Amino acid sequence: MTACRHHAQDILPRRARLTSGRDVEIRMVKAQDSALIRDGFAHLSERSRFMRFLATRSALTDADLARITDAKDEGNVALGAVTRPDNTPVGLGRFIRLDPEGPDAEMALTVVDAFQGQGAGRLLLGTLAQVAKGCGVTTFIALVHRDNRAMLGLLRSYGAVVEQGIEVDLELRLPLSSVPAI
Repeated sequence: MTACRHHAQDILPRRARLTSGRDVEIRMVKAQDSALIRDGFAHLSERSRFMRFLATRSALTDADLARITDAKDEGNVALGAVTRPDNTPVGLGRFIRLDPEGPDAEMALTVVDAFQGQGAGRLLLGTLAQVAKGCGVTTFIALVHRDNRAMLGLLRSYGAVVEQGIEVDLELRLPLSSVPAI
């Protein structure tokens, strides 16, 4: 097991409480989580899917699920949040290192509609950043639709800046030093 996976195991799983009072657990995504990921995706509105993927998406393919759950790729880390004790999907946070040894990683967050606005995104981002820091990542890069006010607000609250805009998509750079451990 690599240093990155060891670091993640030191801090995960993590239990937290959403502002709604629901208890959640954040943990590494495993290959056997494919059904949970599909279930979470099924509970995303068309708008949420578009804001996450920047395109219309009706389903996740087997290849999508394989990329998300690939524990062998050290530069591809996915964390899932589920309610406790009933294991309902809450959200998914992910980073993919742009260069195997480089300091930058592309990140993405998805929160199931029923849990949006309850702090799940903040919990996932804080935990994802903590794992990434332990892996040597210093900066997250995020591609966000300019109408995704919630994600833009979350990232900007930690000091993310827009690097460039491509039509309606904005590329933001978030220094992980500005994201506190949750």
